[in-house]
Parts: sequence; C-alpha cells; structure tokens
Amino acid sequence: MPFGHSAETRNDLEQMRGLPGDARGPMLEQKQRYIDWLSLPPNRREPSSQAKMAKELDVSEQTLRAWKRDPRIIAKVKGKIQSVIALNDLAEIVDTLKEQAFDAQNPRSVQAAKVLLDLMEQGQNQGVETPLSEMSLDELKQLTSGLYDELDERKSA
Repeated sequence: MPFGHSAETRNDLEQMRGLPGDARGPMLEQKQRYIDWLSLPPNRREPSSQAKMAKELDVSEQTLRAWKRDPRIIAKVKGKIQSVIALNDLAEIVDTLKEQAFDAQNPRSVQAAKVLLDLMEQGQNQGVETPLSEMSLDELKQLTSGLYDELDERKSA
C-alpha cells in the first residue's frame, strides 16, 4: 500500500530515523501511518484494532507495542492530537462519554462514567464552574489534554 506524505510529514519521517525497528524507507512510512492511526479516537480508527493495524503494516503486534512506548512516537501522537482537536470533536467526546456512561447495556458504561467524572472533577479542581457545553475551545482542551492517554490506560488495565 503506497503512502503519500506532505513535505512536513516527510521532515517528521526523517526525524524518526533511529526509532526502534527502524529501517530506511517503508518502515518510516509505517511508523507515520501508525502515529496517524493512534492519533484518532478509538471509535474512528480504521482498521479497528491494533492486531489488524499490525497486519496492514506487515509488522508484528510486538513491534507496534514497542513503537507505542517510544517517547518520540508518544510526543508525535500527542502533538498531532493537540493540533487536530476542534470544538466539535471535544463536544462529541463529551457527548459520547455521556451516552456511554448512562447506557446500562454498554459494558464500558462504568469506565466512561469514571472518565466523565474525572473530567468534571478536573474542571472543579481548576476552579471551573462553567458547564462543559459552555466552555471555550481552550478551556475544553485544557480539561481534556490527557483524555486519550487515560482512556488507553484504562482500556489496557
């Protein structure tokens, strides 16, 4: 599968030389594809699982786990998430958490409720009294900055 990248992405790829499992050429493009995939909310990822992503990239799941732990890849994923989050996405995240938290049939309801409550508590601890629906993009970004990491950690626990 060919991968097309902008000049900026090619510069990022060049900077990733030396990451674990590095090989010239396609491996760098595979890492960029994995970074792009990790940067999406889990319900928007295609393919839908890390095992399927490993098959698509023609690498082992162990390789993907190693990449996921690499501080440089972590930094790139966080940077990408922060650069693409928009107000609608944040509102959708909060709405999805609300829906999952109140859906007794959903096996993730308790997990979603905990994340939502943690998010609300962070707002209270920061002296935020504004309802989430009325917050500015910057306020929501500040509150949700660690949301994806927390979701991933809770999912793997």
